Amino acid sequence: MTRVTPEDTWQRQLVDLAAILGYHWLHVRPGIRQSGAWSVPVSGTLGVGWPDLVLVRERDRRIVFVELKAPGGKLTADQQRVLGILRAAGAEVYTWWPHQIDEAYAVLDSTPTPRSAAEYLPPRPSSGAPAARTGGAPASPGPSIVPRAGRGQPEDRP
Repeated sequence: MTRVTPEDTWQRQLVDLAAILGYHWLHVRPGIRQSGAWSVPVSGTLGVGWPDLVLVRERDRRIVFVELKAPGGKLTADQQRVLGILRAAGAEVYTWWPHQIDEAYAVLDSTPTPRSAAEYLPPRPSSGAPAARTGGAPASPGPSIVPRAGRGQPEDRP
């Protein structure tokens, strides 16, 4: 007989909610070895501490990583490390407890603000030297587009 934990119940609720909101989902399940020990057969630097769920919604090109915790549960050091790496790479990452179901609904039901094309442009040269040119028309002194800090909106800069 399989024992249902509070985290299993919480995960089922969140997966059901995500499906209603149009998400596809992935959960990597642990398996039990012949020795009776639980194991998740993964490898790589992100293997230990990987989030419980990966949610994908095609209509708004959204990928969300979610770590679920039972009441009183805490993130392990490995989970904190992996979630930090995902955040640093620009991923949308959340840790939710069952009492946060309303917050989870609000986040998953929202449509994130699209990133500005300016966020993908290479950084401007930091030295006073002009960038190398390979020919064509002379360089224009027009404005360049760079993201405003914290808002992802372009601003003109001379």
